[in-house]
Amino acid sequence: MRIPYVVMLAAAAMLPALAQTRKPDPAADWPMYNRDLGGTRYSPLTEISTKNVANMKVAWTYRLSTPVARGAAPPAAVPADAGE
Repeated sequence: MRIPYVVMLAAAAMLPALAQTRKPDPAADWPMYNRDLGGTRYSPLTEISTKNVANMKVAWTYRLSTPVARGAAPPAAVPADAGE
């Protein structure tokens, strides 16, 4: 009767290790508007650089349903989650 108790105790001791998830890469994380409390909007990622920016192509566009009035500034937005 003691062996099942030891096995259950060992299994219970291993549960926290199994439940851990991988932490996100802090360099790739954009947790809030403007990325940080200082509003720097700086990303330390290096996938886009001055060497390869000329090779970039448009990935998507969005056409507004109502035309912008003459002289008015067009609507602008900052993505809420740029990481996905």
